[in-house]
Amino acid sequence: MTKSKIQEYIIELIKQKNPTFELERLDINYIEAGLIDSLGIIELVEEIEMHFSIAFTPEDFHNREFQTIIGLVNIVSLKVTPNEFSL
Repeated sequence: MTKSKIQEYIIELIKQKNPTFELERLDINYIEAGLIDSLGIIELVEEIEMHFSIAFTPEDFHNREFQTIIGLVNIVSLKVTPNEFSL
């Protein structure tokens, strides 16, 4: 799975939660910008975990990268890549 496909999926999820969302920058803090609320974050996490068959750790939630789209893409890609090559 490429980072661009992960990014497309995450952006689409955020658009579903906030139809007025317009992507200006990938490094914007989507929480502080009000693009998604606390319930939306929980739903976003659940949907990403199910779609990519991954599990976020408590450390992931404390990682500053988790708060931006590009950071979230990076975290997910690190978790997805090993799964693609497992035997």
